[in-house]
Amino acid sequence: MTTENNTLATKRYFNYIQEDLHIKQVNNYGMNGSTVGNLFAPISERYTTMDNSANLITVFAGINDYGKGQALGMPSDTTNKTYYGALDVL
Repeated sequence: MTTENNTLATKRYFNYIQEDLHIKQVNNYGMNGSTVGNLFAPISERYTTMDNSANLITVFAGINDYGKGQALGMPSDTTNKTYYGALDVL
């Protein structure tokens, strides 16, 4: 639960970044269980609805892809049907 808002974590990874870099606003788009690839609420599809005026974007993802069996693919992949391809889409 490192990104999604929930009661289990009192501080998330982006809070540390916000404090260290003195960032005024953080938009948290984390979603529990979300994958980079196309399996569950894919970040590689959801990113298009996010605020595009950000000065800094961090992505903390990949563990759910592994746990849910997302195909790793090849570094040359370009669609979100594999983890590597989804990274290319992002």
